[in-house]
Amino acid sequence: MSIFHPNIEALERQNNSLIEVIEILENVVNLLKQRLDNKFMPIKLKGLIDKAKNEGFEKECKIFLNISNNLYICSIEYLDVWVKPFEEFNIFKWMKLKEVPAWDNVLESIKYFQNKNISINDFKAFDQFCNLKEYIKNEATLNDINNLSHNKWVKYFNYCENIDVFSELLKIAEFFFCNSSTQCKCRKNFFLN
Repeated sequence: MSIFHPNIEALERQNNSLIEVIEILENVVNLLKQRLDNKFMPIKLKGLIDKAKNEGFEKECKIFLNISNNLYICSIEYLDVWVKPFEEFNIFKWMKLKEVPAWDNVLESIKYFQNKNISINDFKAFDQFCNLKEYIKNEATLNDINNLSHNKWVKYFNYCENIDVFSELLKIAEFFFCNSSTQCKCRKNFFLN
């Protein structure tokens, strides 16, 4: 429960983007795998099992430990089923702006759109990407790790003097946020400020 509870709360945030949801699910899977691989057990529970073994309940303890391991395995398999359909969107992880993005990552997103017959001008996008990089370096947007990605983009769009310096990035952002309630808030905040 110590893994699931905080991550369920994080998943239930109203303004998560798709990538934030995927990262939360991947984090839960990784934590479960680490516990399984290391045969993690709370100290108190380990003491109770040792006590039960000393009292002659060796067989019951073995059954309990097998059930515990199977719980980890089933949980991991269940979550993998949920994460798998979203793997194609991993190319948009740079949109979280956790770090200064690389052009190759942006280019993969542009190729994704081209495969869907959505026009993104890569010449303009590159110049806009360079502008975004400078903004991130100078404005220290990344310092607020609790700030959701849509807030970072709203801040960037508001910072820019006109749409010509972000038009192609805006197309990508609109797609990126369309799977959550953040798109409306992002547009509303941008146009109101």
